[in-house]
Parts: sequence; C-alpha cells; structure tokens
Amino acid sequence: MSNKKKRRNKKITRKSAKPNIQLSSKSLQKYNLYVPITQSPIDTCLISKSIFERGLGNALLTRKLPSGDSALSIFLVDVFCLGIKNAMYRIVSPKELTKHLEHIEQTDPLEVTHPSCLKKLVDGAILYAKKLGFPPHPDYAKAAKIFGDIDPTVCPVHYSYGKDGKPFYVQSPYESTQQKSKILQKLAARNTLSLDISNNFDSIEALDIPKDLPDIVDQPLTFVTYKITFDPIEKPANKLLPQSVKNQLQELHDLALSNPKKALNPIKTLIQDYPDLPELYNYLHVVYVLLGDEENDLQVLKKTLKLFPDYVFGKIALAEYHLDQNQMDMIPKIFDNKYDLKMLYPERDLFHVSEVLAFNTIMAKYFYEQGDKEKAEQYYKMMDKLDPDDKKTKAIKQLLSPSSIPNILEKLMKLV
Repeated sequence: MSNKKKRRNKKITRKSAKPNIQLSSKSLQKYNLYVPITQSPIDTCLISKSIFERGLGNALLTRKLPSGDSALSIFLVDVFCLGIKNAMYRIVSPKELTKHLEHIEQTDPLEVTHPSCLKKLVDGAILYAKKLGFPPHPDYAKAAKIFGDIDPTVCPVHYSYGKDGKPFYVQSPYESTQQKSKILQKLAARNTLSLDISNNFDSIEALDIPKDLPDIVDQPLTFVTYKITFDPIEKPANKLLPQSVKNQLQELHDLALSNPKKALNPIKTLIQDYPDLPELYNYLHVVYVLLGDEENDLQVLKKTLKLFPDYVFGKIALAEYHLDQNQMDMIPKIFDNKYDLKMLYPERDLFHVSEVLAFNTIMAKYFYEQGDKEKAEQYYKMMDKLDPDDKKTKAIKQLLSPSSIPNILEKLMKLV
C-alpha cells in the first residue's frame, strides 16, 4: 500500500471515531436538564418541622442524577392562606446542596417525610389557596416537574389548612407593600381574614383593617410586622450620659412610684440639667398623677408632647388623661388615626414590651368605650400573650370580662 493511501485511510478512521469529550460542571448541568428527571431516584425529602405552628415553611425534594449532581426543588408553603408563595428548581452539586440545606436549617429546621406526604402537603396548600383566590407562584409549574408520578393518596397523614379554621396572612419579607395590600383587600372582601398574633414574641404580626373596608377599597391597607423585646432599649442620646446620671434616672423612676412627693424636686432639678430627656417629663407626670395635681399634670403632658412629638409614652400619657376625662374624640387626634405602633412609627422595627403593653391598654380602652369590644379584645390578646401577669393586662381583662358579682350588684343598684 502506498504512503498516500495509508494517509487517506488514517484520515477516514479519525473522522469515524467517536470523540472523547470531557464535560465541564456547567456542561453537565445543561446535560441534566434534558435527562428525564423523574426517572432519577429520590434522594432527599424534607419539610419544615414547625410549618403548622408558624404557618409558613419549606418543602424540599431532590433526585440524584447520573452526573452525581442533584435536581433540587424547593417550595415555600403557606398552609395558613396563600399556598405556594415561592418555588425554585435547580441542578446543584453535592457541595451546593449541602449549602442550601445548611442555609435553610439556620432559620427553619427540617425533618424527613415520605415523598407522597410532601406532595400531599403541597397539593392541599394549593387547593386551599385557590379557594381563596390565590394561585401558586409562577415558578411552581417548573419546580413541580420533579414530582413525576409520586402518588399523594398513599400518604396516611391528614393535613388541615388555615389557622383555627380560618385563613391567616403570614407576611413574607420579600412582598412589596402593593402585594400586601392586594392580599389583605382580597381576604377582607371575602370576610375570611383571621386577625391574630404569632406565638413567637420575636416576631409579632398585627393588622389594622377598617370595618368599612368595602367602602374604602381605594385606600391602601397595611400589614405591619415588628419585633418586641424584653431587654432595655437604650436611646442614642442616653448612651452619651454619664453612668451616674443613668443610675439616677433609675432611682428617680423607682422613687416616683414609691414616694412621689420626695421625688418631685430631684426630678425638676435633673430636668434643668438634662432638658432633652423625655423620660424625665414622664416621671414628672407620674408624680403629679399620684399627688392628685391634675392642673400641673396636664401642663406637663402638653409640654412633653410639644417638646417630644414622637415620644410614645408622651402620647400614651396624654391619651390616658383624655380617656379619664371621657374625651374620646382626642384619641384619634393624638395618634393621627393610626392604631398600631408600627403604623405610628414606620421607621422602627423594635419596640419594648412596656411600650406595647401601654399602647395596647389605651387602644383596648378606647375601642371598648366606642362599643367595639371585638377590636378591644384583639389588643388584649396580644397583651395576654406577652405578659398575662402585668397589671395593665389584668386591668383590661377585668374591663372586657367583669366578674358576675359586680354585674349583679350594678343591676340591684339600678332597682333601688
């Protein structure tokens, strides 16, 4: 065979041979997209441990792919109201899957469940939300392909949706104000919204929905969320105070309650030295109340609100005064028709428990006197969850549920 012919045959052999292609990790991910995912074995199946306590949790399913990577679908499931709030589908490496799981576990501990139960949980949430008028997240269809022929009917677990039998809106930090408003309007229009607060005091949800909502649907509704702490919240200005003055503030606070007459002059003196501390004016108000000096008390209340218009206890104290005077029309003016702390102070995300209890006390009294006992009870419920033994909580409980003996005596007195 001539050299020319040998070279020609070698060239033909090279053309007919199958290429040995080394795929990069990204190439493998693209390749996996075209592999029938549902033919791959299920590897991980997890759901949130506290999903029916919090109302919101993750459901996660993976299938092991021939490449060694995993097909991953994650569903953010709202079992209280909205069904599937979010969904994602990814091809991930073992390392990436571990990172995803660790990230979720930091805030939402997971537990193993059977694939049929995960599918049943998701399907039920979708059905419940659809009845309320909420479709699943747009990415759900893509993420749901991972289910394949998983049969939810074989799951023996019974799932109940809603909170206490009613829809309950759980806020997502990624929802815009416009989205929240639309959700609340739709729920309120259906008269199905359950107003409650979370059992987790680190994150308490509260709603303020006017009763005449159908007549003002053009006005925005607000779903407000804030944190409540039992630890002291030190104001920036107070951080600059000498420790001796901080100690004196605490001493005067205690003295104002135990011996108001003795506390009067020291409080006035400290106000002269530190006129920008609103709590000193509040202490002075407490002293005048305990001494029965109504005239000086009203002057201090007005001065406090003029000097510190955003001081929450200043508003509360003035509102308390007008409630005692039966001047109900002053309450909306003092609080600018905003009956929630977050609505009143939108820039704040953290409130002290004393602020919440004092504010809710005023609101409960106001709405009770206005004849809206249901609204008053909503404020009381939050107080009872925060601190059932607090004097303010007990006072509102007594206001809303007076004992039978005083009621009987009151009826007898009317007969005399």
